[in-house]
Amino acid sequence: IDTLAPAVGSVHGASSRLDLPLLEKIASVTGGPLVLHGGSGVHPDDIREAVQMNVVKVNIGADLFRAWVSGLQEGAALKVTNHEPPHHVMMTHASGKVTELARKKLSLMGAAGQAKSLQQRLDEARTDLPARIRG
Repeated sequence: IDTLAPAVGSVHGASSRLDLPLLEKIASVTGGPLVLHGGSGVHPDDIREAVQMNVVKVNIGADLFRAWVSGLQEGAALKVTNHEPPHHVMMTHASGKVTELARKKLSLMGAAGQAKSLQQRLDEARTDLPARIRG
């Protein structure tokens, strides 16, 4: 398997705490990357600890959806100026709310600032690809 998503206490879209001792046991046995489904409502302290136990992906779709919807609602209440269509104002505001939440979650998971090294590794792999194909 490429990744494993164990059931360790997260609940989709609801506040929850993880069974961290169980997650630690699973991480020590599998050695592979772990995924956390239902990460939107998981306590931030649990997320920080889970990332230390090789959780490499945390699904936060419910949080992102809620940020989008609240952003649309807030955007609908904004005064439209400079003749911008109301739906543009709403969508721009909603997009900003999703970006703000995504940045907070990335920071919480320790992923902020990691793109540069990943991009460098991808560029190196891409450069090496023709040589490997010619082999």
